[in-house]
Amino acid sequence: MYTSSQILDLYANTKIEHPYIGRVPSLYEPVDYIMSLGGKHLRPILFLMAYSLYNENVSLVLEQAQAFETFHNSTLIHDDLMDNSATRRGHDTVHIKYSPNIAVLSGDAMIVLAMQQMGNAKTACLQEIMKQFTHTMMEVFEGQQLDLEFEERSKVTIEEYITMIELKTAALLAGALRIGGQLAKAPSHVVKALDAFGRALGIAFQIQDDLLDLYGDEKELGKQVGDDVMTGKKTILMTHAYTHADAVLSGEIMNWVVSNSRTREEKVLFFRNLFEETNSRAFAVDQMNLYMQKALDALQIIEQEQKDVAPFHELIAQLLTRKK
Repeated sequence: MYTSSQILDLYANTKIEHPYIGRVPSLYEPVDYIMSLGGKHLRPILFLMAYSLYNENVSLVLEQAQAFETFHNSTLIHDDLMDNSATRRGHDTVHIKYSPNIAVLSGDAMIVLAMQQMGNAKTACLQEIMKQFTHTMMEVFEGQQLDLEFEERSKVTIEEYITMIELKTAALLAGALRIGGQLAKAPSHVVKALDAFGRALGIAFQIQDDLLDLYGDEKELGKQVGDDVMTGKKTILMTHAYTHADAVLSGEIMNWVVSNSRTREEKVLFFRNLFEETNSRAFAVDQMNLYMQKALDALQIIEQEQKDVAPFHELIAQLLTRKK
């Protein structure tokens, strides 16, 4: 089986043209722009790793791997617009570089392009694959809607938060693994284990993102720290702090969240101190490790099939030490 770095090399060196590039260039230029900014390519890597468990000829499904990256980047365009984020991967976000209207249209176009890329899969079970892919996309949209709704609520439970990130983040990782396994004709119990692995990994990954947003290094992140506290997002840190705050502290937290007079630096300092005092940072780290262990447990099922899961362990190790 390929290592995750070999998979990345295979994927990165394959150029897949989308069919409408010449018709209205101004619509597709932002597509090429966001896709050229790099990133971890985690979703196509997971897709190809799952596929290679039962079919090492991954060149057959590179376009379907890109479908996950195309869709993921469409959500980034829309997320950046909704969050009013100025930078993505160290560059201007699409709505800043072009315009908010173009960001909406180009992001929408990428959803269609992703469906076309998946629809080109050469498989007898294409209808089921497309059903799975569109279901995964809807889960992501549901998670994003919950995320927006949570911003308007004073309190969110830990259980609600986990449900939200399972939909918004983990579902796409799980979908990539599940569909990769299905296209390679993996046994149903292995496909189920791949899905469980992806969901647990995705939850841990998002919790890690919550931590990096406040405690990461700006040069390595490629953006300013503190976006989540500036927009009042209910991260696991914020959710835990609210849950363990009395009425006085809850009011103080809300005042800081809604304040327009405090600078980003002041808010970052306040919430870093708050999350230490309420043990919210430690709780987040514990939860991240808990879901990483659940991901490892799911891998054991695949390992029992005499499949090489070392590349999955390698990827987990990389994610646990990532800085962005």
